[in-house]
Amino acid sequence: MMRTFYFTMMLTIVICLNAACSPPEVDTVEEVELKVLYASKAAFQSDFHNLIQAKLPNVNIQVIEFQQIFTPGRDRTDSFIAFIKEQRPDLIAIPNDVPGLYSKLVKQDLLEPLDGRIGKDAFDLEALMPGPVEQLRSAGDGSLFALPLTFTGDALFYNKELFDEHGIPYPSDGMTFAEIMQLAQRFAGLKDTFGYSEVYQSKGSLVLQAGHSENLIWLDAAGKKVLFNTDGWRSVLTRIADTLSTGVVFDTAAQLDPSKKQNSLTLDPFLKGKSAMTIANLEYMQNLQKDSFQWGLASEPINPVKPTVSRSLQPSKTIGISRQSAHAETAWQALAFMNSDEAARLRSRVADELPSDLPVRTAFISNERWEPFYRLEADAAKWTSFNSLIEYFTPVLTGIIDNEIARTLSQEQTIDQALHNIEHMAAIKWNEQLQARGDK
Repeated sequence: MMRTFYFTMMLTIVICLNAACSPPEVDTVEEVELKVLYASKAAFQSDFHNLIQAKLPNVNIQVIEFQQIFTPGRDRTDSFIAFIKEQRPDLIAIPNDVPGLYSKLVKQDLLEPLDGRIGKDAFDLEALMPGPVEQLRSAGDGSLFALPLTFTGDALFYNKELFDEHGIPYPSDGMTFAEIMQLAQRFAGLKDTFGYSEVYQSKGSLVLQAGHSENLIWLDAAGKKVLFNTDGWRSVLTRIADTLSTGVVFDTAAQLDPSKKQNSLTLDPFLKGKSAMTIANLEYMQNLQKDSFQWGLASEPINPVKPTVSRSLQPSKTIGISRQSAHAETAWQALAFMNSDEAARLRSRVADELPSDLPVRTAFISNERWEPFYRLEADAAKWTSFNSLIEYFTPVLTGIIDNEIARTLSQEQTIDQALHNIEHMAAIKWNEQLQARGDK
């Protein structure tokens, strides 16, 4: 692609100017081939290839792509672990869409511990955004086995023009999800305009999102009993049902036609200027760059129990060194450089498009619009507390809530009946899952 060619040429020029085209000092002149497991060859080429070639000219990079790993019907974590044991890559980019993978890699002793190398080379961890580092350290029982290069998180996007047109104050940082829903209701009664929408959202996911933002749980501490018929969930279900009944929330899932291949983005009213608010990550911003309406950002909704902590912030591009690597020292040189001030500075000079995630080196933030994504702290226990059963069960629970809240909105049943049915049916499905895993 012309953009990739241009990016590569510009990167080479910048590196040459920066280093006077002389090769940097390295620990060895011996040719070394590093196998790097990464999302794709094109992604690595764009992100790091020329940087590493200029800094470590003795290193040849062989990129292994994720797409070879995952096959339908097979557990993604098991597939990933089996693949790296067979292919023995030196550097491993850990996909953040496989929940719990990092912890499993640590527990199975498949990643090289980094704290010794960080101390020996005086690698400056203080220059990194602390949250993603803390999350990785917490998931590694206090030790670091990978470095975060980027992170992802959500923010509240809002359509300034719709707020101005109807004389409604803009949303602000520090709002709870309940307050955002109250603000959305101020757009009730408008034709073809919604107070709130979200890509991939359904009635059930909206209920769970509201409940989690208020620190509610649907499973007891022992992981055995479903708890949904409670005062807390009654309050949430009542409020969400009331909000949905006004028509101010766009139900994306209900608009999808299963007989057609549809992209939720094509239905998204926020992108069309027809929704006042949505919650999304940085990648969503790419869809807004050419739109005509004026929009703004506030921090994502907070949990009032933990008002400074983000529910979504987590490492996105995370790279570790394989315990099986025969070139661990060279792999560390490459990894340390990839996450250095020098590399961040060079990349910020030649970046010609909006990235899909955010740099952990905050000194090189190149777009002031990104700032709301940095306002909340990371939840250090986010990766540590991961439960794979809950992760895989959540879509089932969402579907159950979808059906029951729809019946409530059509006045086929009361809120109390909906709560009872959700808890009863979820308990049956949860117990089936426990039995399938072998739990009693």
